[in-house]
Amino acid sequence: MATAEPTPTAAEAVPPGRAAFHRARVYRTLAALYRAPEPRALGHLKEAELPALPEALAGLGAPPALVALAGQLLPVLAQEPPEELAREYDRLFEATGGLACPPHETTLVADTPQEGLTRTFRMADVAGFYRAFGVEMRPGTERPDHIAAELEFAHLLSVKELVALERGDGDEAVAVCRDASRSFLRDHLHPFALRLAERIPQASARPPFSLAGRLLGGFVDFDARAIGAV
Repeated sequence: MATAEPTPTAAEAVPPGRAAFHRARVYRTLAALYRAPEPRALGHLKEAELPALPEALAGLGAPPALVALAGQLLPVLAQEPPEELAREYDRLFEATGGLACPPHETTLVADTPQEGLTRTFRMADVAGFYRAFGVEMRPGTERPDHIAAELEFAHLLSVKELVALERGDGDEAVAVCRDASRSFLRDHLHPFALRLAERIPQASARPPFSLAGRLLGGFVDFDARAIGAV
């Protein structure tokens, strides 16, 4: 019996190399948004990362509303005094500031008694994904399930996919990267990012953070659906 061909998603309609390139750019920028706003990193974010973000989203075929949202973030961020950004970041994401929005997957997602029993396994699984691709957290830095770390790993997988495509390493090498992206989104980043993205606008009325929350949830959900992770 004949079966219907699956309908191509927006990302599948983009050439694979371009899709991997744009995904890497978006995830790199999102990771930068969720690191502490130190002056040097903040300057690079404003000068190099955010100006290119709308183009990268459009290149993936993201919804126009998401592209427009990315375009709003830079002027809003530029108007915010750096010391106010740092103070609000601490209040939202740091234990010393109140931790209104826990930035760790195992804290935010495993918040029921049933999920709490699997917290150690969930953390080990995140670290296992990293080790499989030669990545470990530097001692004294963040936990592996920090949102910035998980976004950086999604960026790395996209870069590795792009390199495999450009070098002509073969379908298997490309599939390893794409399958890892799909599994990591499904098991970790997608549910975590959606929960965090919902929490941030509720906890902060300051535009840079509420916009960043909406951008995080909107893109990770779009990407997960585009590559078949949900």
